[in-house]
Amino acid sequence: MERSKMIGLIHAKAQNIYRCRICGRFHAGPICLECGSSAIQDSLAGIVYENFLFSLTGKTSCRALSDQELEKVLESLSLICLEMEKQKRREAWMARRKLMGIIRSQATRMFEANAQIRVDGFCEKCIGKALERCNEKELRKVIGWLRRLEKRGKSEGYTGGSNEKGDVPDNDR
Repeated sequence: MERSKMIGLIHAKAQNIYRCRICGRFHAGPICLECGSSAIQDSLAGIVYENFLFSLTGKTSCRALSDQELEKVLESLSLICLEMEKQKRREAWMARRKLMGIIRSQATRMFEANAQIRVDGFCEKCIGKALERCNEKELRKVIGWLRRLEKRGKSEGYTGGSNEKGDVPDNDR
């Protein structure tokens, strides 16, 4: 890779990197992955940037770095960004897992033995894929559908389970 392009990439990646004021770790994003601090983070600019370069190469400017040192800095920044991507994927997986649990419990409460068939039918018809393949936004659509059905069913006397007292509410109110 051309030297000027490597320097440009380093500067572009450095704009998304921060140093935690609590533990001193470099990370990408508003929350430190090491200590979990969401306190004000120092952006990788100015003296912090120079200290970062110095800790990796012993030099404080990209201009003074050799091609191998530029590659080392670029690789280090890429690893920091990759770590943040892994964290985002893990958080998305956890959120998706939580939504799947909500769907399963609400559908089972509403449809009992036919829950899986009804939810799969909705997903195939309205979303165009199986429930297991849905992303977070699509899972929220399924939850919305279940809640609308439950609300509509309550107005017709269907409670989708029992209320606090365990009895069916009056429709005459």
